Amino acid sequence: MSSLKEMLNLLLNHPELGHEYIASASGYSRRSVDRYGELVHKKRLNWSELSLMAESAIENTFRKTRAPSTRKVPDWAHVTELKASDRLLTLRAIWKDYRKLYDADALKYSRFAQLYAAYRKEEMGAQGLASLRRPHVGGQQIMVDFSGKTFKYRDRALRKDVKVELFVAVMPASACIFVYAVHSQKIADWLCAHDEMLKFYGGRPLVITPDNLKAAVIKSGKLPNLQRDYKLWGNHHDIAIAPARPGHPQDKGPVETAVRIVQREILSVLRQRKYFSLAQINTHIAHLLAKLNQMPLTTRSSSTRSTEFARLDKPRLRPLIGTPFTVKEWMFDVKVPNSYMVCVAKHSYTVPYDLIGEIVNISYDDRCVEIWREGLLVVSHVRSHKAGEQTTLESHLPPNHRAELSRNPDGLRAWANSVGPNLGEFISSLFPASNEWHGVPLASTIRDLCRHHSQETLEKAAKVALAKHATSLADFESALKTSLVPERDG
Repeated sequence: MSSLKEMLNLLLNHPELGHEYIASASGYSRRSVDRYGELVHKKRLNWSELSLMAESAIENTFRKTRAPSTRKVPDWAHVTELKASDRLLTLRAIWKDYRKLYDADALKYSRFAQLYAAYRKEEMGAQGLASLRRPHVGGQQIMVDFSGKTFKYRDRALRKDVKVELFVAVMPASACIFVYAVHSQKIADWLCAHDEMLKFYGGRPLVITPDNLKAAVIKSGKLPNLQRDYKLWGNHHDIAIAPARPGHPQDKGPVETAVRIVQREILSVLRQRKYFSLAQINTHIAHLLAKLNQMPLTTRSSSTRSTEFARLDKPRLRPLIGTPFTVKEWMFDVKVPNSYMVCVAKHSYTVPYDLIGEIVNISYDDRCVEIWREGLLVVSHVRSHKAGEQTTLESHLPPNHRAELSRNPDGLRAWANSVGPNLGEFISSLFPASNEWHGVPLASTIRDLCRHHSQETLEKAAKVALAKHATSLADFESALKTSLVPERDG
């Protein structure tokens, strides 16, 4: 039972206790108990009626009737339109303009806000005003967006103004904000800002939630189609990209709030100064950002975004990836020719020969060339910038092509040594010191002959050929036949 109801219960049911005792028991002053006692008898109220009423209804029953206010009440529908037209416009800012207009006849801000809240509740209903407080786990999520409002700097070399976009990120658990200036909303600038963001926070979250801008999402919906390079960036850092749902502003509420704060605290300052480079702008932003994150979150609290970040987010962020992500160029729907080579910037790279006639996609940057088929990586080559040349992996060649490419002194020597030391020594003896290529035809023919014999037989034949100082095909064939004859006892 509330203290007001308790006091009224004692007044109506136990008047013999006296007002002094009732005041002490209920926590009201003696004067208040006297006033309520007079009103109870004047209004002829009884406890059976009052006990069923809510405390607010009881207070309204005893409230003094006020004279009608002469102050000017604004058009609340117009106030709502003003708030909807500019998300930076706060209710207090609207009240200040209203107060300048009506001066002494204007409502106090507390009454202004109270009446506007009542109007909104009547218009929308309690369910329409209800706001879900979403729990945010530290280090789990970063929300990102562009400010939407731009400014310019003067490029002295080009002698023209250059537009600048502000990238804004926030960690919802701590409300720690990051801001970075870029030239555009294109994918290269978008990813550059993301890299700087991860450096600023010093770790990787599990999820990044962007808005549905072109640099992030090609097609929005229940299963959004992410921009290719953005998706690869997320895969590289092992970060899930979960765009906000269209028409659901609550999915990105913290970053919307962060954008308004950045526009008010940082953008307004940047627009008052002249800059001559993007680096100069980002240096100043870093200074302003440090001050912003050190500001108290509320007037009643000493905690700041920085202290909350250190307490909630920083311990749960994952370490950064050591290798940087680079934006790749793409070639789509490339048919593998009979040469099983694909050309990138006038340099050819092999693919496995069994992919002849298949359709592949190729991605490349300054470091590597990657060939993809049906979303799976087939092979990765080191990028070469030598036009007209080719990069070949022996494993991509069919067996007959491997043999053909090895028809040279080094290739034949390597084959013979792989069989055994005797054959390696014999084949090497076939290459004249003056010009080793004179021995290639004979060595190639012997290799072809050896395909049908075991390694043991070939080693025996080579040992016999070396003992006889064989230098011709007939000599080696004779040594091979000797090796195939079983040895006799005694």
